[in-house]
This record gives sequence, structure tokens and C-alpha cells, in this order.
Amino acid sequence: MLEDDIDYGMLLWPDSFKFKALTRAKEQAETHPELWELYQKFFALFGNTSKPPVPFSAAVSDLNSESSVFPPISDLMLSVVVVTRNDLHVERMQDRTQAFINGIVYLAESNKTKVELIIVEWNPPSDRKPFAEQFKFLPHSDYCTIKIVTVPVEVHNTYKWADRLPLYQMIGKNAGVRRARGQFVLATNIDILLSQSLFEYITDPQLSESCIYRSNRWDVDMDILDVDNTKAQLDTAFEKCFRINYREGGIPIEDVRKDREKTETFDPDHMWYPNLHTEGCGDFQMLHRNDWYKVRGYAETDCFCYHMDSLFAFTCHFAGIKEEALSDDYPHFHIDHTVGTVVNSDVYTIAEKKTVRHISCESIIALSSQMFHEKDFLVFNRANWGLSDHDLPTTTMTKAAWERPDIEQSLVTSYGVDPTYGLLNDFPLLNSDETEEGRRWLQDCTISLHKYINHFAANRGVYIWGYGKRGQYCKKALEKYTSLEIKGFIQSTPPPEGAEKSVIPIYTPDRLNSEGDKRPFFIVTSIHAETIRHTIEADGFLEGVDFLIWS
Repeated sequence: MLEDDIDYGMLLWPDSFKFKALTRAKEQAETHPELWELYQKFFALFGNTSKPPVPFSAAVSDLNSESSVFPPISDLMLSVVVVTRNDLHVERMQDRTQAFINGIVYLAESNKTKVELIIVEWNPPSDRKPFAEQFKFLPHSDYCTIKIVTVPVEVHNTYKWADRLPLYQMIGKNAGVRRARGQFVLATNIDILLSQSLFEYITDPQLSESCIYRSNRWDVDMDILDVDNTKAQLDTAFEKCFRINYREGGIPIEDVRKDREKTETFDPDHMWYPNLHTEGCGDFQMLHRNDWYKVRGYAETDCFCYHMDSLFAFTCHFAGIKEEALSDDYPHFHIDHTVGTVVNSDVYTIAEKKTVRHISCESIIALSSQMFHEKDFLVFNRANWGLSDHDLPTTTMTKAAWERPDIEQSLVTSYGVDPTYGLLNDFPLLNSDETEEGRRWLQDCTISLHKYINHFAANRGVYIWGYGKRGQYCKKALEKYTSLEIKGFIQSTPPPEGAEKSVIPIYTPDRLNSEGDKRPFFIVTSIHAETIRHTIEADGFLEGVDFLIWS
């Protein structure tokens, strides 16, 4: 029998695989509509059954009522926003942060382009220097202004997980966005270097509203920090790159094709889970200021920020803000690091082994489905998003020549207002307590699979390709909800320890041609499904006719 607890991780494929499977099914939609329908059902976890945790935009009367904390500047094309704190959460924190600051100043000065850099210092550690004292800033610049916006410990402590999570990254980025004066606002991180070509692109006055600009992240060796200056770092970054992060995932530099083309995207009117470029997206998301305000920034839920950048990308998509994924001609460079955090489903483990929650992949899928079916986007924050009703201490570290005295503001720090405005806080993050919907979805998918196989594979031997957890899960689901008989497992690699105890046989891929005139029918459950698909298609097997992919 199937366990009561639904292990959602065993039901989900990576986004890139879903896209490929749906692409192939869509190509066959006219001649093989049953396959398209079945895959849509497989990949539509929870469908539209969950009640939206927050309102859709049509129900928010004050959606366009808010304004920026500081007046915008019409000829300032770019504001760059990062959030950080002066701690040691990553190797060579001092060096990588200084390299980032120097990089923005260098690009602004060398290109003679106005830029504003806003550094949000969240919850400064009491045992370390303030950010302004730890790093080097030029007092004056012709083109670049740098401001530090501080979110004090008193504000940080109003959050539920304040004692476990020292930094709320996305709420901090929102605080920077609300105080940005540029026409376009780039949210990025302090271990990023912008390439010369990318900087020129994102400061072009011809950029469009209603676009979310994305750049491929190029991972470079940490020893780039040993290079003397910014120009030399940018000159050597390409040769120090070891991986490029594309829409479908990270690809080693030696495997990147020179003639690579942009991945096809689906018509958004027919795709409930669009194939957006969410790989490393938190390192580079840039929108016109009006679009940031249209969706009210990142969801301000009281949890670790994992997947919040992806949720933001999906929200923008359904808000009509089109993704513009730039080619490799416009990269940004991520300075590699090994020290980090371990993130599991709904759990963020920090050095002290304490845990806080984060929004799960399953939640992203459910929310995307809801927005697709409603033809609207969800609004996760109230009008005071980004701590806009807090007078956060702001210090100008570097003042550009284009600054005017009349826009300088004296800020008075005030506390006492709970900043936890995120409407998503009470949304169930689809963990083990959400099993009933999972069971209903699993039962529906399994019965549909049974009907499909009975129609297309009548009197043929049915095998599950993959003896791992997904394969076991598939077998149990079929036993629970159908009368389909599974003749055995197929395992490409040596079976794992304990496999001899399996109640049905485990075969090698030689079983492909062992059924005589009647070809076997395969349900592929292995995480290596793409490789297996290519292998069995080379032997003349057809997807939908001779095999299916189990989600």
C-alpha cells in the first residue's frame, strides 16, 4: 500500500525536464492529443484546487497608490540594489564585497554613465564594524552615487524567525527598490561582477517597460579576487569561467556549444507553468521602476528566501511583464564559493543547526497554476512593502557630481511598527500536512496512466525503468489505484543494495527487445530520463506509443 505521507519530491521533475517533455508532447498534439493531455495532468501538481493565499490584483484597490521613498530622477537610468551584512557567511567576504563595489564604480566611471548603488545593510552584527567602516568608498565620483540603507536590529527583531535567520534578503532588496531613484532597478548580490557589455545594455535609454531582464550567470573561480583591479578582473573573467547557468541548468564551460540558440518558450496563453529562466535568477533581475511597483516587489513572507526569486519571476510573467533572457553576449560573473547553507524541503539549516521554513517548489507550482487559471497575478504584499513607512537610516558614502542638494533628505529613525507585512506568511507551504490533495492528484494521474496504457499497450509487458524511489513510488501508486500488472523493473546501473528483495524481477536494458513481436511498454521513472529517452528512441521506440515519462 502507498504510504499515507506523500513525498512530493518524488513526484516532481526539474523544470527543464518538464519543459522538454511538454515541448515534445505539444509537437504531437494534433496526431497524439492523449499524450499532451496526460503530461499536462502529470505536471499539474495540485492543479487549481488550493485556495490562493493572497488576493489577485483585480481585488486590490490600492495597487498603484504607493510611491517611492525618494523622488525618482528622470535621467538616471540605473539603480543597483543589494542586501548584505558585515559577517563571515562566505569565504573572503571582505574581498568579494569590495570587488563588487569597485566593479560598479569602475563601470559607471569608464562608461561615463550615471548609476546609483544602494547597499541595504540588514541587522548589522554588534560585534563587527558597521558596513560603512569595513569597506572602502570614494568620497566623490563623477558618475556613481553609493548609499547605505540600514535596517537596524530593532526592526529585524520584529520578525518571527529573527533569532534564527540573521538576514531577510528579499525584504531587504524590496527596501532598496523602494528607495531607488533610477528608471530601471537591478536586484543583484554582492558576489557578482557585471560585464562591460551587460552594463552597456542595461543602461541603454532604449530599454522597455513591461520586461524583466535576465542575464546568464557565469561562475568564475574565486581566485579572480587575487587579480589586482576591476579592469583586469573583467578582462580575465571569461577565461576563469567554469560553468554557465542557462534556463535548463548549469552547463560546464567545455560543454557549451558555440552556436547555442535561445530556448523556445511556450505561448503564455497555453502554458500554466511557463519555462522561465529561473536558474540563479536572484543574482540578476532587472525591471523598470513602474513594474517593480506593479507587482510590489518580492513576496515578504517571514521565512528563508529560497525560491522567492523564482516566485517573483512567475508573478511578473502573469502580470504581463515579459521575460527578456539575454544571450551569452551579456553575461554577469558570479565569484564562486564553497561555504554556504544546506537547504532541504521546507528547512533551512544554518551553522547552529536551527531551522526555519522556506517556500517549496510545490508551492511555486501551485501558485503558478492558480495565476494561470485566473488569468491574473497574485499580490503578496501590502502598499507599505519594502519597509516604506520606516525612516531607515541612510548614509551617502560616495556622492556623484550629478547629485543636487534639493534631493538630499534628513532621515529620522523610528521604530515600533511591525514590518511583517507579507501576506504569504500563513500560506501552507505544501508539506506533509497537505497530503489529502496530493493523494487525490496522485490517484487521478495514476488512473489516467492506467487507461492510457490499456489503450496504447494492450497485451504488452509493462516495465518500470528505474528501481529507485520514483520507481518504487510509481509501482505502489499503480498497485493502490489500478489493476495494472507490472512485469518488472529496468535498471541501467547495477541494482542498489537490497534490490534482490524486490517482489518483481529487476532486468537490464536488454529487456528492450525481449518480448518477441510485442514490444514491451516502459514507464520511465529514473532521474536520468532524458538520457534513457535518447537511448530507447535510438532503438525505434516512440514516446507515447512505447514509453511514457512518470512525473
